[in-house]
Amino acid sequence: SLINKKFRDVSRDSSLWTKLILDYEDIKQSANSCQKLIDRYKKLTSLVITNNSLNPKLLNLMSIVIRAEKSLKSLQVHSSIHRWSDAAFKKLCQMKQLKRIELTYVRNLHNPFDEVKLLSNLDQLEDLRVCVRTKFCDSRAIATAVRFLGTALYHFKKLKKVDLIIEDSTT
Repeated sequence: SLINKKFRDVSRDSSLWTKLILDYEDIKQSANSCQKLIDRYKKLTSLVITNNSLNPKLLNLMSIVIRAEKSLKSLQVHSSIHRWSDAAFKKLCQMKQLKRIELTYVRNLHNPFDEVKLLSNLDQLEDLRVCVRTKFCDSRAIATAVRFLGTALYHFKKLKKVDLIIEDSTT
């Protein structure tokens, strides 16, 4: 876009932009610019959020993701970005057109899989890749969690692929 006016106009053609990769540092430095990028590209179907710096600090991703709410079909969030607020997760689970989600989250709650149940609202989902990092007390808690997950995943009617990883966050 910096070469000349013609290249600038071509680079701003929204039909060319269906996939966008944003890094944590870009969002952190200028969330407003990232929001404007997403607003400009009305046909954005895939959003990948990387974290090359592996910055562990909390970042409000939903202020960016929600901008592509009407067109977004695929969302991938780097595994180092794993802290989601309850409000952010609820917003994510209202994006009913999503077909693919890849993310990680940490929970230390009594039932750490409430979020998976919320994800079952996404009835268009075909590919679900979720890593849950949680603190388990004993094998009985793990068995209960697995039963709960089986029930929650049953609600996904179009699901073709599931990668579900449960990690103990205490190790």
